[in-house]
Amino acid sequence: MKLSLAALASLTLLTVVALAGCSEPSTPIKPAPDNTVEAEIPDVQTIAGRTFENGVLTTPDMKLSITDYRVIPVGAEGNEYGNTPLLAIWYDTTHLGTPDREVSPLAAFIVNFMAYQDNDPNIVNKLSMGALPDDTYFDTQSATLKPGGTIANAVSYQLTDTTTPVDLVAIHPLGEVGRMTFTLN
Repeated sequence: MKLSLAALASLTLLTVVALAGCSEPSTPIKPAPDNTVEAEIPDVQTIAGRTFENGVLTTPDMKLSITDYRVIPVGAEGNEYGNTPLLAIWYDTTHLGTPDREVSPLAAFIVNFMAYQDNDPNIVNKLSMGALPDDTYFDTQSATLKPGGTIANAVSYQLTDTTTPVDLVAIHPLGEVGRMTFTLN
């Protein structure tokens, strides 16, 4: 029985290979020179229901408003333990959604923003997050907001120099929502 099963499998394989060679070769379809294709590419802000203008990111679930920023040198208050200067950003987060959608100030910032400092001609310089620059928010940075509730918080990024501006880019899986530039002194 094993012999006839092996023979049957071989015969089936040969038949499939032989029939595959009998089909006509496919010819590529070429568009006519006068054909045009139009596609409307919707704005990311429209698709995702998000905007980032004048330091305010609005999504269906939350609003994040940047209220202040400054550079904190190594050893100064807010950067006592770091070894690079920080760009500290203060902001308010408001929960605009429903109780089934959790919003916390720190998660809202981390998920929605990336920071870049364009000071290298060869690579994209994405900045790493730094330590909490303001201990005032230590107990509330990860708190869950109630719908309609607002909590202030602060985050920081580790700078690679203190003169090149930093671009804060609001992101979404579909692309960039918007950006703002921080001028460093």
